[in-house]
Amino acid sequence: MSDKSRLLQGITGIIGEQLSSVEFVQDYVQLHFDGPILTAFVWPVVRIPGALIRVKDPGYKDALCARIGRNVRKVNFLEAVELLVEFEDDSIISISLRLEDSVGPEAGHFSTGGATPMLEF
Repeated sequence: MSDKSRLLQGITGIIGEQLSSVEFVQDYVQLHFDGPILTAFVWPVVRIPGALIRVKDPGYKDALCARIGRNVRKVNFLEAVELLVEFEDDSIISISLRLEDSVGPEAGHFSTGGATPMLEF
């Protein structure tokens, strides 16, 4: 199984799960889903109907944290473009996978929270 296939298989496991916490760690953010953890080294964009909220925008942290308690409806991985986590309230957390947005060798990683190794993207 390819790394992309393993990532897609793993990350689709958060569908139906709620975002349980958001952890800001200096220069990255972790999104916790009652076990699985999505770590983004590229600051996610929060898309709510009618608005895009980026890291430097007022209310960014509030917008990201407002997703806590919301269930994931869909996950979409567009290779070399973005990773999208869509919630039941039509909001989306988007993590860019574009090289020009990258600050290191990967945009982030995903862990199921168990013994399964982290999957980088």
